[in-house]
Amino acid sequence: EGGLIEAARKGQWETLPDILAYVQAGGSDPVVVTSLVRLLGQCRSPDKWPAVRASAGHPSPLVRGAAMAALDEDLSTAASVQILLAALRDDVRLVRSRAAAALAALPREGIAAEDQAALAKAEAELLASFAAQPDDWGAHYNRGIYHEHRGDTASALADYAAASRLRPDVVPPWVNASVLHAGLGQTAQAEAALGHALAADAGNAEANFNYGLLMAEEGNSAAAEKALRTALKTDPTM
Repeated sequence: EGGLIEAARKGQWETLPDILAYVQAGGSDPVVVTSLVRLLGQCRSPDKWPAVRASAGHPSPLVRGAAMAALDEDLSTAASVQILLAALRDDVRLVRSRAAAALAALPREGIAAEDQAALAKAEAELLASFAAQPDDWGAHYNRGIYHEHRGDTASALADYAAASRLRPDVVPPWVNASVLHAGLGQTAQAEAALGHALAADAGNAEANFNYGLLMAEEGNSAAAEKALRTALKTDPTM
């Protein structure tokens, strides 16, 4: 079990058949299965999807919740969307909320009325969970991701700003905010956000990658190359 988790963490996907076999085996430890399903998010092989979808029916709500979170990358597949819509009626709130979060980017038109009602209830539970700990930067960050996926850029930026006020030393909210600012053409704000991210962690791969792209767009090739090489040094698999 430890070997499978280590391999998944390191991206050693030659072990994928063994990982998928463990995930789908009836007697596997649900905590280990949960970890593996989460780690499969880093795997780009489409071979993983049947196992992830099967995990949506696991007896453990931890596994089901992890499966819901993983399926947000597969909204183009009708089978995955149907699994997520069905999970909006799960007996456990964790699973319902994870399904609602995964469906955030799905266009609402075309969803049946009964599914729309279930989605609205689950979304209310999800938003309530984000508000339960207003002093937790992660709650604001996760709500920002939800709002970003819903296309509500203003709310997402406000959420990322709140997360950064609570923990200015944490990189992801700064990086996410920079991407949104760049998409709005707000180059100065994007650069400022990445400056904060790099001040918190000068070697961070995501921050350097985005800073390199921004510098390239501004025509600063030297700064762009330096940042991109730093990103590649930190994460050679990028």
